[in-house]
Amino acid sequence: MAGVALRSEIYDPALIRRVAVLADSSEVDSIWYPDVKYDAIELAALTLASTRRVVVGTGVIRLLEHDPDQVSRRAYLLNSWSAGRFVLGVGTGANLGARSVQALVAAHEKLRSAYPGSTKPVVVYSALRQGMYRAALSGADGVLFNFCSPAYLRRLLDKYPPRPSFLTAVYIKAFYSENSALAKKMLVEEFRRYAQYPHYARMFLEMGVEPAVASLREELPVPPELQDVVLLNPTANELAELIKKFRDAGVNLPVVYPYIFGDDDETLRHFGEIFQSLAPFSGYPWKGERA
Repeated sequence: MAGVALRSEIYDPALIRRVAVLADSSEVDSIWYPDVKYDAIELAALTLASTRRVVVGTGVIRLLEHDPDQVSRRAYLLNSWSAGRFVLGVGTGANLGARSVQALVAAHEKLRSAYPGSTKPVVVYSALRQGMYRAALSGADGVLFNFCSPAYLRRLLDKYPPRPSFLTAVYIKAFYSENSALAKKMLVEEFRRYAQYPHYARMFLEMGVEPAVASLREELPVPPELQDVVLLNPTANELAELIKKFRDAGVNLPVVYPYIFGDDDETLRHFGEIFQSLAPFSGYPWKGERA
């Protein structure tokens, strides 16, 4: 399995549609929408209506900020309409600690009990550290990680092995621009932004990359410790090599999350290269066994 994430703060809806249709005609298995500028469930609905094959997921909505009954009805409708092609990705948002994990699980249980029929979408939890990961193992169909290294995930998956049908997904972030200084600037800004969130700061500390994140500068190379976490203007082969590292670590759903800064032609060209990198990892059963 393999996927791509489309961030609506970067790509306008018309371009997203073109990329989604292109993905549907490629070997990419899934498309994911972070819940940012535009509503992720609405983007998923539009994409399901515009495609025939790919699975489409929210990656992720902040479930504690939504009415579970409303989310349940929307998820049920999309999954039934698309013959099972919808995945509901949920997370706690800015809420921290064990109570927020418990609240998310309770909201998910209410959501699940509210489904009007037997057709339930796959539900994945976002996770950074072991608390949310273990909650996903107990109550969800899968987990979606972000800003992690293959070594970090290997340790976590070895400590708490997922069951064979469990989806283990990870966002692999890559920054592209013909203006390399612009791509580097956006990479540094993104790391700095995420490092301000306590849950990400703790994960960077556990990964052992906190000093490297703190040392990031636009005029300096990306520290070696971060080159398995994020990529800067990678070639198709470089991207494929990092995807393989995540697969070897036990991830069965690598999702490339590209930040592409350029015109539509440049953007579509990069997506074509990304789909090429993902092709060898596509085609696995959607609910297949762990790598």
